[in-house]
Amino acid sequence: MALRERIKQFGLDYVWESAGKQLAQANYCDYGAYLHAKGLLDVYRDHIAACGSNAMDPERTCWSGDPWPFPEDDYIDNVTGREILNALDARPADRPFFLFGSFCGPHKPYDPPASYLEQVPLEEIDNFLPGETVMSAEVKQRLYRVRRAYKAMIGVIDHQVGLLLEKLEREGLLDSTVILFTADHGEMLGDHNRMSKMQPWRQSVTVPTAIRHPEYLNSAQCDAPVELTDLTATILDMAGLDARQALAKAWPAFHDRVPCRSLMPIIRGEAGHIRDIAFSECNGAWQLLQSAQWKYIRYLSARVDEPRREELFDLHADPEEQHNLANQPHVQAVLGQMREARTAILDATPPAQTRWAPFGAAPAM
Repeated sequence: MALRERIKQFGLDYVWESAGKQLAQANYCDYGAYLHAKGLLDVYRDHIAACGSNAMDPERTCWSGDPWPFPEDDYIDNVTGREILNALDARPADRPFFLFGSFCGPHKPYDPPASYLEQVPLEEIDNFLPGETVMSAEVKQRLYRVRRAYKAMIGVIDHQVGLLLEKLEREGLLDSTVILFTADHGEMLGDHNRMSKMQPWRQSVTVPTAIRHPEYLNSAQCDAPVELTDLTATILDMAGLDARQALAKAWPAFHDRVPCRSLMPIIRGEAGHIRDIAFSECNGAWQLLQSAQWKYIRYLSARVDEPRREELFDLHADPEEQHNLANQPHVQAVLGQMREARTAILDATPPAQTRWAPFGAAPAM
């Protein structure tokens, strides 16, 4: 309850929280309250615990891709979808609205409702991108089922988004509403012999983004580098606000340097890109710079005396990021440019906040 009230201070009138699948074991969110009212919370938590813990190594994973064992109406994304529609109904009809909906489904355990799983054929296609070790045949068989379940979970979200679009159209709102769809990360699903997220490869760090602006329905596609902070700038720009000014905070002092850029020039067809290089980082483990052609990865170490580990991939010639060119003589100029770009970005941008829910008060100065 206290967290909900703190979130409302950001300007939201209504908050309905789903902490996520595995997080339900340690959180009592609105979805948890929903399950509790139906007598399902304890057995749901038992189900999550019985599915096993996370692992980055496919050989150590125990996910099975079995279907959701409870009524389909109670599946997390079906409940979330209904809450989104309810929030749309409850909005003040005489005012503009902003609605943020987040679907938790494509996370472990991979347990889509049975009706969606049945729509996806089981494909035993051994197209896993190779990693440093060889994946066993037994693990591949398990991952075939997991990949099928993952596709089915995407199908649930696709259906729920379709219901939202139908409602917007039915109520005459579609032609006056901007729709933005994206994700915070991908899933390795066995490629490079890895599972989960937190990896610098495309499957984990690159996510699709779709924006439907009713004034610019040109069906354009763009593969230029974009950062998630650019979506924030885009939303603020659409609202007539300057992103840098709107995001600036009195504390900490460097918070006014959020490196975001609006995508509106691309949406309006005025530009093909808004930045030459996108930057990403993960929890002090690595930093990544990506341009239209090149991806540069620098792995970080807590020890200053350890040698620098770098990777450089030519995305035009090697889109699956299989051949590290960092030690090749013919790309040393590119490598130097990426190093300089990294330094410039870090000089201009302070470290990211890594707390999950940074709602605490500023410390006394």
